[in-house]
Amino acid sequence: MIRGLVTVLGVVLLGVAALVALNTPQLALQSVPLGMDTGEGSADVELRFERADRLAPGAEVRYGERLVGRVRAVDTDGTDAVIGVRLEGGSGVPAGVFAEIRLPTALGSPFVALTPPGTTPPGDLLLEDTRLVPRERTGVGPDLESSLASLGLLLNGSGIAQLGSVMEELTVALDGRGDEIGRIRDRGERALELYEANRDHIDAAVLALDRVNAALAARRDLIDRGMTVSADLVSEAARNRETISALMDTTTALTIQVERFTSATDGRLTPSLRTLTVLLEDMEGFGNEVAPTLEALRGFVDRFDEAIRGDHMMFDGALDLPGSLDALGTGGEARAGRPLPPGATGPPDAQPPVGGAP
Repeated sequence: MIRGLVTVLGVVLLGVAALVALNTPQLALQSVPLGMDTGEGSADVELRFERADRLAPGAEVRYGERLVGRVRAVDTDGTDAVIGVRLEGGSGVPAGVFAEIRLPTALGSPFVALTPPGTTPPGDLLLEDTRLVPRERTGVGPDLESSLASLGLLLNGSGIAQLGSVMEELTVALDGRGDEIGRIRDRGERALELYEANRDHIDAAVLALDRVNAALAARRDLIDRGMTVSADLVSEAARNRETISALMDTTTALTIQVERFTSATDGRLTPSLRTLTVLLEDMEGFGNEVAPTLEALRGFVDRFDEAIRGDHMMFDGALDLPGSLDALGTGGEARAGRPLPPGATGPPDAQPPVGGAP
């Protein structure tokens, strides 16, 4: 009985160990870092992939058919899969190689294959000098599951059957529509001809758009400042919306009043403006004539004042320009405050424009 319990317990332990080994990649034999010590002069290199499915530490790194190193670490930076590789000393792998994750067989473990570059790097640089293979020079080989699924689809005939269904549906859809298809084809050909004929203009337009985009990108800070100022201006206008509305209403009302005034006085205002224009032109010419007269009167008064003064005469000259203009223009009607008598040339009590006192 004890022997039976020991047997059962051993079977259970073996099953648990097998289950743990199958579900824990870190315990798999392929993950054991065998050969990680690549000898003296080894170098650590970083490879960046889009993804690194099933690649584990200890995987081989081959350059052609030669084993040149092993995978040291598998990590990610949130965007790329970062693979740390340790190359053996004196591997001679040139810089600029293309790295690819490949799966040799269905039961094999993934490995990293390094392909020689198309051209020799400047100065014959080695990968151990640059210590980096960027994502632009890495790739992932065909996925085995996808390949087997595609092969199974083809062998089962489902792909051929689906292709037959598609062809039948196309036949039904295109039946009796040959003329329409011909017209569509003709339009496409004409469109291609137009494109070929105007290719230079289209290229110029594309280049102009590219320059515009470059100019906008170069002035992005200025555009951002302009948008900020515009936002402040819009906010200020929104805060003073009532004041602006009242100003617009007042302006509208004033415009209406001006229109009514001009409409009501159109027949009288225009002749008055014309008469005022003529009067201003006459006054402008009159001013040119009065100026020499006033200058002559000023000289007369100055010279008369320089004469010898005696007890018998003393001259006090004064020029009443408004009174003179009134006497010349209205005959003194404005000063007298009453109409002139018939036949009179001036008011009865009008004083002469230039008077003398003994």
